[in-house]
Amino acid sequence: MTGSRLSSLLKERSDYLVWIGVPLADPDHWVTATVVNASSVETSDGQELSLHDVTHFVVTYPNSQVVASEMTQLELPQGVTELALAEDPETDFLTLEMLEAGQAASESPMAPAPGNRMIPIITQHL
Repeated sequence: MTGSRLSSLLKERSDYLVWIGVPLADPDHWVTATVVNASSVETSDGQELSLHDVTHFVVTYPNSQVVASEMTQLELPQGVTELALAEDPETDFLTLEMLEAGQAASESPMAPAPGNRMIPIITQHL
């Protein structure tokens, strides 16, 4: 199951970074995947491993934030981070008054710089 999950994840994007827990039977450290094929992966230490045999992996975005993992025995690889909530998350609520004449976009602290604004058009189809 783990190998098929990894295979599915790797089909989503070509720029994911991948770490494989080795040795496969009882992983105690991570190696990076250097080449990923449909059914196997080549690692930075020269191994060619079948995706079917992989039991521990970490897949990240290029910025090293975790997309998915199977790693019950190991800590995250060095430099890899989980997504975390901001210490003081910012919330923004729209009211009916704000929706009048584009006020929502101009009053939002999240609004893009002037001239770079997308204005949504909401229509009702009957």
